[in-house]
Amino acid sequence: MPRGPIFPLAYAAETLARFTGREPLVTRDALRMSKYQMFFTTTKAERDLGITARPFTEALADAIEWFRGAGYLKR
Repeated sequence: MPRGPIFPLAYAAETLARFTGREPLVTRDALRMSKYQMFFTTTKAERDLGITARPFTEALADAIEWFRGAGYLKR
C-alpha cells in the first residue's frame, strides 16, 4: 500500500490526539519509518539477560489474554 495517501490521515490523527489525549491511530513518523525494512535479533537479550524467545503464536495468545484481563479487549 502506498504511504503517500495516508499522510493526511496521519496528520488528522495527530491533531485529534492533541485534543483528546489519546494515541493517534497512525503518525507521520511511523509512515516515514515504514519505508525501511528493519530486522531484529534476540541474541543480545539472550546473552545479557538470559531471555529466550518463544513462538510468536504463544506470545500473541498471552498478549491478547493480558489485554482482555486489563479491559482493553472484550471477549
